Amino acid sequence: LNGHAVGQQVLISRVNGKPALCLSIPVLKGRNLQGTLVQCSSLVNISDAVTAAKFGETGQARLVDTKLRLIAHGDKSQTAEKLKDLSDDAITELGITEEPVVARVNGKDVVAYSLETDLGWRLTVMQDYDDAYAAVETARFEAMIAGIVLVIGVFVFAMILGNGISRPIRSLSAIAETYSK
Repeated sequence: LNGHAVGQQVLISRVNGKPALCLSIPVLKGRNLQGTLVQCSSLVNISDAVTAAKFGETGQARLVDTKLRLIAHGDKSQTAEKLKDLSDDAITELGITEEPVVARVNGKDVVAYSLETDLGWRLTVMQDYDDAYAAVETARFEAMIAGIVLVIGVFVFAMILGNGISRPIRSLSAIAETYSK
């Protein structure tokens, strides 16, 4: 318990290989500790939800406990029979973020966003930078093409309009010159 009213510990279940949350409270008689009441519950639903979360082609989520150990990850190969320590992980070192941040991980730029849950756990979503901004790049490219088409269209329209206005004026000028001679 370490002095807390309620203790918590995440373990990997030997039965299903999924994380389980154990909560404990002290059993007191007066001020004397008589024992501890412990309740463990499987985190299968949470683990499955985190594992199933996908963003674009490369995006995934992960859940880390208060001791910075991996509880669930979008890439099942990252989880094991033992909770993996992520205290030296580049994304974990970013901490809780107010908004998405860009970080360099394993030689690649990634966009990551972390928030803290009510239990003090960290839920992080991350995605390769190129994948995250693919829609923006596509929209930018399409906007450039639309701008070029618009400029060409305005130029063609100006030429047609210019010829439509200047032809009658030239014709009137020629007639006026003929009369003046």
